[in-house]
Amino acid sequence: MTIFRTYILPRYIAAILLPVLLVTACTKESEKLPWSLITSFQLADAGGNPLQAAITANEIIIYWPFGQPMPAEMTPVITVSEKAVVSPATGIKVPLKSGTNYAVTAENGNSTAYKVRIVSSQPYPVINTPDMGYQFITPGIPTNLSALYVIPDPAQTHISLISAAGKKIPMAIDSITRERIYYKYPAPIDSGRYTLMLETGIYTINRKSDLYVRNTEPALEDYGQLRVKRGDTFTLKAQGLGVITEALLILNAQGETQRIEVIGNTQTAVTLKIPAAIPAATYAYGIVLNDRYYAYENYIGLEQPVTVTP
Repeated sequence: MTIFRTYILPRYIAAILLPVLLVTACTKESEKLPWSLITSFQLADAGGNPLQAAITANEIIIYWPFGQPMPAEMTPVITVSEKAVVSPATGIKVPLKSGTNYAVTAENGNSTAYKVRIVSSQPYPVINTPDMGYQFITPGIPTNLSALYVIPDPAQTHISLISAAGKKIPMAIDSITRERIYYKYPAPIDSGRYTLMLETGIYTINRKSDLYVRNTEPALEDYGQLRVKRGDTFTLKAQGLGVITEALLILNAQGETQRIEVIGNTQTAVTLKIPAAIPAATYAYGIVLNDRYYAYENYIGLEQPVTVTP
């Protein structure tokens, strides 16, 4: 009896365990890995040195060094989970910009999407010159802008004039120091209103104040000793006029004035009318015009007598 049990038991156990072992082995062979992660993302900076990106749940964050020019493309070396595949593949050239997409597919088909985000260590530039309401500039004249945290490389820092119509006019930069940008207004520049735009690295700053170019200064032409009657309309020649908003006759050195009517004007002429009720007199200090050029108010005139008769 004892001999029978010793002989039969191992064969019995083997018969039971063999199918279980076969099923387990087949199951393990059919299982595929589920991991779809980027574990390392490395590229080269502008100097060829390795730059390691930070990997979050769905972002590849590249901290680009301050002061280095950023190329348009990168060729990263990418490491992913075991048996996973990344697209675009490691070593493939792609745009170096925020929004570039990657997808990692696991052996079992699971997929994780990643998006590149560029973060610069460049601080936001500070322009120290206060924003005034307006400023007149002279074409061809050297000038400078007080600014901090500007990249001292003319290839990465640019200053331009932007016209009222949106035209961009680049200006030549002579030098950049820690606190100032030295540049020159181009010549010629058309008369008009402009704003200043600073581009440095990843930042673009548009100044709020207006810059005016006025290539022809306003002036009345010599009209001699003018004689007009009450109610008369007459035209005087001029140059470089803006919008004439007011006209006065100056009676004496004490500044006594009489307002006359502005009918209209062009850049080269102004048409005026003598009111019917104005006192008849010789206005010894002549005509003064209020010339408005955009927001700028400028009084011009000639101290030549104007005689008003009844």
